[in-house]
Amino acid sequence: MSTEHATLIITDDQRIARHLHSILDKKPKRLNPSEPFYFTAHTEKKKNIILSTNGHLQVFQNSSVYKWTGIDPKRIIEDENSVIPVLNSFNKKNYYTLQKILQTERISDVVLALAPDINAITIGLKEIKNVLQKSRFDRPVKKLLLHTLDPDAILVQLARAQPFSFEDEKRAEVEYLRSYLDAIISFSITQEVTYTIKRCLDLGSPSFKELRDILSRDSKESKNLLVPMSRAQALILLLVQANNKLAATALPDGQEGAHAIIARIVQPGGATIDVQVDGIPLPDLDSARKFLDSVKGERYVRIGAVASVEVQLPPPQAFDLTGLIEQASAETGFPTTYTYRILVDMYHSRLISYPNPERAAPGSINLDHGTLLKGFAEIDELEDIAKAALEEYTPSSDRLNEAQESTLESGIYPLAALGKDSPFFKARPNHWRIFVVVARRYMLRFFKPARLTEHKLTIGLKGYPGASLKTYVVEDEGFAYHCKEGYLGKYAQFSFDVLKSLEIDGFSTVPTARPRAFYTDASLLNDIKDYNLGDTVSYLLMIEKLIANNYIQVVNKNLKMTKRGELIADFLRETFAFLGSLEFTTLFMKRMHEVIATGSPAEMPSAIAAARKAILDEYLIQFSRSRERTNDYLLRQGINLSMGGEGSYDAEQEGRFTSTPELYLFCQCGSPMKVIETKAKTRFLACENRLECGKTAALPREGKIAVIDKQCKICGKNVLKIESTERGTYFFCPICWMESYSQTNGESMGYCATCDELGACWTAESAVGHEESLAALEAQHEAGFERCPRCQKSRMIIVKDPQGGTGVRLVCENPLCNYVLDVPQSISGKIEHTDKKCLICPMNAVIITGKGGSTFYMCLNCYNRYLKRKDEQIGFCSGCVYHDACFTNEIKRIEAKVSIKDSVRKRMAEVTANKE
Repeated sequence: MSTEHATLIITDDQRIARHLHSILDKKPKRLNPSEPFYFTAHTEKKKNIILSTNGHLQVFQNSSVYKWTGIDPKRIIEDENSVIPVLNSFNKKNYYTLQKILQTERISDVVLALAPDINAITIGLKEIKNVLQKSRFDRPVKKLLLHTLDPDAILVQLARAQPFSFEDEKRAEVEYLRSYLDAIISFSITQEVTYTIKRCLDLGSPSFKELRDILSRDSKESKNLLVPMSRAQALILLLVQANNKLAATALPDGQEGAHAIIARIVQPGGATIDVQVDGIPLPDLDSARKFLDSVKGERYVRIGAVASVEVQLPPPQAFDLTGLIEQASAETGFPTTYTYRILVDMYHSRLISYPNPERAAPGSINLDHGTLLKGFAEIDELEDIAKAALEEYTPSSDRLNEAQESTLESGIYPLAALGKDSPFFKARPNHWRIFVVVARRYMLRFFKPARLTEHKLTIGLKGYPGASLKTYVVEDEGFAYHCKEGYLGKYAQFSFDVLKSLEIDGFSTVPTARPRAFYTDASLLNDIKDYNLGDTVSYLLMIEKLIANNYIQVVNKNLKMTKRGELIADFLRETFAFLGSLEFTTLFMKRMHEVIATGSPAEMPSAIAAARKAILDEYLIQFSRSRERTNDYLLRQGINLSMGGEGSYDAEQEGRFTSTPELYLFCQCGSPMKVIETKAKTRFLACENRLECGKTAALPREGKIAVIDKQCKICGKNVLKIESTERGTYFFCPICWMESYSQTNGESMGYCATCDELGACWTAESAVGHEESLAALEAQHEAGFERCPRCQKSRMIIVKDPQGGTGVRLVCENPLCNYVLDVPQSISGKIEHTDKKCLICPMNAVIITGKGGSTFYMCLNCYNRYLKRKDEQIGFCSGCVYHDACFTNEIKRIEAKVSIKDSVRKRMAEVTANKE
C-alpha cells in the first residue's frame, strides 16, 4: 500500500478528467492504457489521483427478467426481487478500479468534481459513497461543482472544497426517488402497451390495419414496437398531438374568444397611431360587433383625468438554458438539440459557463468584467455594445486591471472574448452565432434600466365609463438602445393636446388570443418550463428521441406528428392517457417539491416514503382504470383479447392480462438469469453477470415458460413450469437438467417426472395447485417406451393429439429433445409394449391391435421414416425387409406393395389365415 497521502478526484466525464490533469500536472501521462481512465498528478508536493467513471455508475440493476407480456405493476412494486431496467449503465471496470484505488492508496480526501447537474450529484452521492463505505472510507465526501472549467477557478475551488450540504443530500434523494418511480412507471406501461398492441396486430383486426402496416417493418426485424414509453415521452407526444389539432383547426383570424379594442388616434400633422383601449371587456365576437356599432361616427373623445407614473425597465437577466435555446433558435434557426450540443462543446472549450444552470447558486462564477469587456470591444461584431458597456461598467475596486469578484445571478455567461476570426470560431462558424447571443445578453447587464413615463388617460365613451388609454414617453432608453429584442416597441407614444380631447380615425377590435401556432422545439420546451414539470435537458433529449424514432418530425421548424406517432398517440389517448396528462405529471412533481421542502435530515425518510406511497397509489389506481378503458376501447373495435380473438364480451376478463409471475430463476452466483431466444428459435437461460459468471442453461424450444414458487430439492433453485402444446404441462429444473444431461446418468434428475427426488421434493405443501399435472406426468412416464430413437436417453411418452383428433403421438420425455412420432388414426388402436428390438433403430417394437381385433408388430419410428421417404422396405414390421430377422433370425425380402393401406390389409389377412 502506498505511504503517500493522496486526494482522489472523481469526475463523470473523460474530457473533464483530462482537463483537471493538465491543470494539476504540466506533463500529463496516463498510467496504464489498458486500465480504466485515471491519472496521477502532483501539485504543491501533494499527490492527486483523478478518476473518470466514464459515464454514470449504476442507479438500479439493469435486467430483462420480465418478458413482453401484460404486467401487474403492483407485483413489481411489492416484490423485493424486482429488477427495473433503466438507462444508467454500470461500468464494472471503473467500479473495480475505484475499489482498487481505495484499497492500495492512502486517500485522505475524496472530491467529486461534477457539473452542477442534479443527475451527476445524485449518482455521485448515492453510488460513489456506497463504494467508499464498502472500502471503509469514513470521511465526508467533498464537492467541486464545475460551473466553469477555468483553471484558476478550479484551483481556488479545489482548495476550498467542502462536504456536501443537507440541501445536496436532499436533492440527491429526491432525484433518486424520481428516477426509481419513473423507471417503474415507464417499464410497466411500455410492457403493457406493447403487449396489447402486438396481440391486436396478431389478430389481424381491420381497425388496427394502419398501425400494422406502419409497424410491419419493425415486426419483421424483431424490434420492439415502441420506444420506451416514459412519462416524459408520453407527455410530449400528447402535447404535440393536441397542439397539432388545435393549430390545424384554429380560425386564421382568431374570431372566437375575447377581443381588445384598438383606437386609431390622429396626431398633430395627420400621422396616426394605434392604441389599445383599456377598461372595456369584450368576451366574444358578438360583443365586439355591438361595440363597433355603438361608436360609429364618434370622431372626437374627451379626455378626463390624467395620471402619470415613472416606469423603470431593468436589463434582462442572464440566459437560463430554455431562454437561450429559444432566443438562439429565433435568431439562427438551429434545432434545440443542436444548440445544446454546441453549448456543451463551448463549455468544455472554456468559452461559457455550464449550460444547464437552473440549480447553480448565485455567486458561483467569478469574472473579470473589465478585461472581458475590453476583449469584446476589440471584436468588430460586438464593438459598439462592448464599448458602451465598458463606459457604464463601474468596478467594485479602483484597480480596474485586477480580477474583480462579483456576485452574479444564476445563468449562462461568456468566459473568454474570442472573435469570429479566431481559430476556434473560424473552424466552427455556427458556434460563433450562438456565442454572440450569449455575449450580447451578458453585456446588457452593465447598462442602466430604461426609464419611461406612463400617462393614463380616461376617455369619455357613451356607455363605457371605464374606458382609458395609455401613452408612454421614453425618458432614457438605457439598455434597450443595444437590445435586439425590441423591448420598447410595445410602449405606444402619442400626443394629447391642451383641449383635453383626441381625434379618433376609427375603432376596431382584435382577438386577444392569437391563433394557435404549431410548436417549435423551443416553444414546446418553454411551455414545459412554464408548467414546472422538471429538468429542461431531460425533456430536450426526449424530444430528440421521439424525432429519431419517427414519432415526430420537424417541418419548417414546426413539430408535426408522423402517421406512426399519430396512431400511437391516439391509442394512448384512448387507453393510458393519464401517463401523458399534465395532471399526473403535476401531481408527480408536486410530491417531489414537498420532499425538497423538508427541513431536517430526521424528516427525510418519512417524507420520501410518503411521497413514494402517494405517487405509486395514484399510479396503480390510474393503471387499473386504464386497463378497463383499454378493454372497453378494444371491444368497441370488435376485439376481445380475453377470448384470444375477436368474440363476445367476457365479464371476468381473466385471460386479458396473463402475466409472467414475479419470481425469478437465479444463477448460483446470485445474479438473475434471463431468457435468450436466437433467430433459430433456440432458447436458453443466461446469467446476467456475464463478466464474472456467464453460465448458461438450455431451455425447451416449445412451450410457455414461467417460474413458480417451488424450489428444486437438489439445487435449491426455482422450478420452471412449461405449458407445452405438444405434451401438456410439465415441470423442469434447467440447472439440474444440464448437470444430468452432461453426465451418463441420463434422466435421474432435472425433469420432475424422472427425478430420483420426486417423492421427497414435491411435498403436500409444494404440490398444491399442481396435483393433476404431477399425476399425469407420472402416469405418462410409467406408460412410456424404453428409449427415444434420437437422444437414446429418455423414454417416449404417449400423449393425445394436440389438435383434438383421436390419434396419439409418442413424444420424447427429454424436453430438450422432444422427438415426436405420430401414430395415424387408422392404426391407433390399443398399443402394447414388447421387449423385441427393431434391428434398424433402438426403438422397441409394439403390438398394434386393429379395429377388427387383429394384431401385428410395428416399429413406429421406422414407420414414420417410411412416411417421409416413401420407401416401403422400411416402415412397419409386416412390410419391413428385416421383419423375419427380427423374430426368426432369417432375412426374407418381400415384394413392393402398391400402397401402405393395401399392404397392411393384406398382411393382416395373411396373419388371420395362418391362425385358422
